[in-house]
Amino acid sequence: MHHSDMLNPYINYPFFKTKELKNLQEGAVRTESMLNGKMEYLLPKTFDPVQGSVEAQVKVTFDPAKTSPGVSSGNQSLLSLNAPNGDTLAVHWNVDDKGLRAYHKRGAGQPIITLQHPTPDWKEGQIHQVGLSWTAKGYSIWLDGSPIVEVPLPDGPWHQGTAEGVRIPLDSAGFAYGPIRLRTAPLTAELAKDPTLRDPATLLLETPATAGSQVRVDGEVTQAGGFTANAREVKTIKSEVDIYYTVRELTNRAVELWALRSLGAEIFRRDTMMVYSVEKTEMAAAGGGDPWLREHLVDHYVPAWRTPLWNGETDAAIATTGLSRWHNHYLEGLDWLMKETGINGLYLDGIGYDDHIMARVAKVMLANNPDYRIKFHGGNGYDWLDAKVNTLGVTMAHLPYITELWFGEFYDYNRSPDFWLTEISGIPFGLYGEMLNYQNGGNPYRGMVYGMSGRLGGSCTAIYRLWDEFGIADAKPLGYWDSRCPVTTDNPNVRASAYVKEGKSLVAIADWDPASRPGNRSTASMEASPDQSIKIDGVIDPKEWGKAAQVTTFKSLDSKEKVPAAGQTLAYLTFDSTHLYFAFRSVGPTGNLVAKQEGRDSMVWEDDSIELFIQPDTSLGLDSYYQLVVNSKGVLFDTKGEHDSAWNGPWTVATSVAPDSWICEGSIPLAALSLTAKQLRDGRTIGVNFVRDQKSPTKLVSTWSPSGGGLHLLENFGRISVAKPGGRTVEEIQPDQPDLPCKVKVSFDWKSLGLDPAKVKITAPKLENFQEAQVFDPGTTEFSFPKDKGIILLLEKR
Repeated sequence: MHHSDMLNPYINYPFFKTKELKNLQEGAVRTESMLNGKMEYLLPKTFDPVQGSVEAQVKVTFDPAKTSPGVSSGNQSLLSLNAPNGDTLAVHWNVDDKGLRAYHKRGAGQPIITLQHPTPDWKEGQIHQVGLSWTAKGYSIWLDGSPIVEVPLPDGPWHQGTAEGVRIPLDSAGFAYGPIRLRTAPLTAELAKDPTLRDPATLLLETPATAGSQVRVDGEVTQAGGFTANAREVKTIKSEVDIYYTVRELTNRAVELWALRSLGAEIFRRDTMMVYSVEKTEMAAAGGGDPWLREHLVDHYVPAWRTPLWNGETDAAIATTGLSRWHNHYLEGLDWLMKETGINGLYLDGIGYDDHIMARVAKVMLANNPDYRIKFHGGNGYDWLDAKVNTLGVTMAHLPYITELWFGEFYDYNRSPDFWLTEISGIPFGLYGEMLNYQNGGNPYRGMVYGMSGRLGGSCTAIYRLWDEFGIADAKPLGYWDSRCPVTTDNPNVRASAYVKEGKSLVAIADWDPASRPGNRSTASMEASPDQSIKIDGVIDPKEWGKAAQVTTFKSLDSKEKVPAAGQTLAYLTFDSTHLYFAFRSVGPTGNLVAKQEGRDSMVWEDDSIELFIQPDTSLGLDSYYQLVVNSKGVLFDTKGEHDSAWNGPWTVATSVAPDSWICEGSIPLAALSLTAKQLRDGRTIGVNFVRDQKSPTKLVSTWSPSGGGLHLLENFGRISVAKPGGRTVEEIQPDQPDLPCKVKVSFDWKSLGLDPAKVKITAPKLENFQEAQVFDPGTTEFSFPKDKGIILLLEKR
């Protein structure tokens, strides 16, 4: 909860006044002319997805001018067609483009962006007509009566299955929906100019707020028929709201600042604190920080978060202690908010007070609402900033008052099953947990072993529906760590848990491939090159780079799966007596390369780019490495450690673009890295990772050395050493080979499951976005699935 009128571009949470918060808690409000809530249309089975169109009249209900690039919460959905197998055709308003972005996606593949159309004139309150039109050969995006892009689909229609299960969600927070029109023919200019016209191909024309069609509202189907249903009931969307309301820092703008300072060390911390700002994040000691703090407070304080404000000023906070009379004010504020707004959920992004205050927080919330929620989001405190702190360990005394965990930020989900059990799941503490993974929502198979869902990503809703349909709230969970678990496997790297009910059970099986575990870093060898033999000109000349380590086989950052050959990367590294040299050849079509960033130290990683991580001395820890990011235009960003972007290295870079790849060459004096050629020749092994940020034709981050959990974790850096003459590493891009599946034999204790093996039905239920439906013979005991994934089985009486 932030008390302010404006959106702050450096914080991913909206600011609300009390009245706005109360309205949000009371639920979405619909009018007769516009839908401003959540809803989705289910296409009838007779609809042919090979050709058609869908349009919506939308009212802009946010201020596009107040959104900031890089803040994904500013993105606003508009129109999309989503098939059960993952096929998608969509257009949305994108915060980085400040306009429309369209894409299509095949199954579980990556989205292919086909339109980036700025809309600089869009303002809050305006009404626009947006449309999608498609045929078997391609699709087009329409805006206010005219097509703005036409995209060919040489491999056939956007969705080659039936219309069963295809849905059109209307769930934008930034747009209210007026009339929506669905047709079985492509859009025409005449129809596009008038959203109220109906022709013979019009299947649906109505205002969602008074919808009479088959719709799904928050997962409930209001009418079982097709688009001819007569239901006119509009269900109110009730949202459960958790407020970000914390006390860990004190702003320098607080009017009570000097009175609180007079209490000495009771409220003002004197030890250390994590300082977060747009320039740098670090553990800071007393004193220092923002110039205002140094000038006015001088000493006896510890700087904390520093955030630029919309008016050009700075919010320079200081750290506060975890137990003081200041928390009385915090608790009174929480009590007031619950009474005035009806809020019953608290979101703690880290916990800034001790367990005594935590107990009082729970007591205040319980007194206001017995169904209160306290969700605790904790990051990996051991590896990040090299703090070496077990997050669950240091907050153990708080956990009796927490209702839900949200762990995963900076965690590597490829760590061992026991790490999941003790560090992520919350099971040892009797708490439900959710996975957090910004890219794909986590690993749904591993999550199900611990009764977890994802927080983000496409697997969440499918898991929720499975739980509801199965009735998991009434099931008895028995995990692999429990000797009573009725399901076991013959592979110690494959774990299984069961959720047992009378007459049926859910079984979650997941693989932890040892090859994907942290510490399985890549290694290579290089040789010294003759002095000044490499010319940095954007051309990788084999004669010049004949001494370099040449590596490839980049893997996806998220899944650690090998990138297909058509999108692979070759990377090179060598040195001479004065410089370190590197090169990248990024394979793939370059017709739509994203290269928008222009100034040094701009957000270059938002473009198609490469990244080089160098750790000159692997015996050192935090901030002992350097990062360079370069786009196809040669624009660069660099930093020392994770956040010291004020450091500017003396890099020399050159790039070139060909139809089938783009190249980046570069060098830096060894002295700038506190490294010498003698140290390398004498056996110094350096930490290295090569990274590719791909934006077109698909979005993908890939790395040479597997890097689950984060690019900046030192344990993920590969190792490169100096070889004897002729001993350098030389790798070439290899043709794609099918990955061998994980095969496992499963033993079922049918008596404990309460099922007759001769009369049991074994299926893998279809779970949207990650599991296809399968039916198995009753006696099946061997199952196969891709490595690092798994299978979720439903066992029930026939």
